[in-house]
Amino acid sequence: MSIHCSKSPEIAVIDKKTASLRQMPTVNMVCLTCGHTESETWNVEAADETIHSTITFFRCTNCGTTRRKSG
Repeated sequence: MSIHCSKSPEIAVIDKKTASLRQMPTVNMVCLTCGHTESETWNVEAADETIHSTITFFRCTNCGTTRRKSG
């Protein structure tokens, strides 16, 4: 007994530039590297024994430059 498949298997192609597995909120912030006005943002709690603060990160959705703001 033999089985023949007339349809070729499908192959998914993912463009790294447009695909992203993570979905972070975006904000309007001018990138100092490329001038693009949209950045992803996320917060990290920085816990020290004496100081508790939040660090906010911004990553340009165009060039990927990341900067941070302590506060």
